[in-house]
Amino acid sequence: MSRPTSRCSRYPVVARLMAGPPCEGTLLIERAVDLVHVRRKRSHRLYTVTLAEVAEFVVHRVIRRELAEKRAARAARRKRR
Repeated sequence: MSRPTSRCSRYPVVARLMAGPPCEGTLLIERAVDLVHVRRKRSHRLYTVTLAEVAEFVVHRVIRRELAEKRAARAARRKRR
């Protein structure tokens, strides 16, 4: 049986932080070891987090967005009364 190969995915990313110019970088996902690496363009520093932490960040943002939508809907209903 053959040895499993390392599964890596590399994606270019562009993010807008606050009102400043967009930040460009590279996202590298290593599924074999469950790690995500992020490197800003023209930077030598590499940030590494686990896939579990990334999933936690995403779930946290989704929950915050849903709560904000519910609050906005509730405020809109109160204004209609």
